[in-house]
Amino acid sequence: MPGESGWVVLSNLKEHPIACDIPVVVTSVMDEPQKSRSLGAVAHFTKPITRAMLSEFFQRSVAQKPQRASPASSPSGGVGPRVLLVEDNEANVQTLGHYLEKKGYAMHYAMNGLEAVKLARELRPEAILMDIQMPVMDGLTAIREIRTDATMMSVPIVALTALAMPGDRERCLTAGATEYLSKPVKLKELVALLEKLLPKN
Repeated sequence: MPGESGWVVLSNLKEHPIACDIPVVVTSVMDEPQKSRSLGAVAHFTKPITRAMLSEFFQRSVAQKPQRASPASSPSGGVGPRVLLVEDNEANVQTLGHYLEKKGYAMHYAMNGLEAVKLARELRPEAILMDIQMPVMDGLTAIREIRTDATMMSVPIVALTALAMPGDRERCLTAGATEYLSKPVKLKELVALLEKLLPKN
């Protein structure tokens, strides 16, 4: 491609914490499938490419794709501190959750405030990331409910809100949040905050 080699792009994608698990198919005039796979591609097509080739590939990929479990019920395999991410936006769940998993955190997920209260009491997470605008029960109410449990009083809760309005931070802290971040959340800033809030062990 003009400007930058496809090999460089592929390599950069596979090194990116969010993009690394996205399947990449290489199309090239050069017959180099081994090079493609060594850089992380799932397949290599040598041009010219037919519709039949693409159709067969996508049908095979769909058939082999494992069923994705509900985020709320499937903790990650991380061995680090347990973090409960409470977020109803699937894109945010994928972005934040995947990044923190890559950083070693054991991620658990809830899709609304009611689920968050229940899971917080069951899991006893070491930190909670709480979206404020959610269905069923909003984040501020969920934070207040969690703080009624004396054993959860010291658990860091980071409030996440897309509505950066005057007084938001004060409302979140008054409800019981430990810290406040406005969306879009900067991933490195979030990790730095978690490292600050969680005890070193």
